[in-house]
Amino acid sequence: MEMTLEPLQQMLAAWKRDIFSSLHAVLPGLIRSYDPDTGLATVQPGLSGKGSDGKILTAPMLTDVPVLLPSSDFAVASGSFCLLFFTDGCLDGFLASRQPVLPASPRHHDLSDAIALVGWFPCFDATMPG
Repeated sequence: MEMTLEPLQQMLAAWKRDIFSSLHAVLPGLIRSYDPDTGLATVQPGLSGKGSDGKILTAPMLTDVPVLLPSSDFAVASGSFCLLFFTDGCLDGFLASRQPVLPASPRHHDLSDAIALVGWFPCFDATMPG
């Protein structure tokens, strides 16, 4: 039995949605508690999702999350190195409300949802640039 292109495209789109629903690369989050002695935090993820039945799924509180703090004397300036993370979902609603929200757009890992982490140096001796 030969499959026509349209059903194949629909099947591949459904497969892609299934993969993205379980893939987590980067999410915005809200620190709920932080232990400076261990450097670990409890974090509430800032984006929710929908189950296959359409119900809103709230991500669980994440515990014992290591926290990266850049050097306190580090100034962000032109030429500073950073790592870019592309979030699991659209950041617009989270940034506007500062509360966990359903993403306002179906985009995933999009260049328009980048977060820059400064304080990272792509060298072994970690000396400050400039």
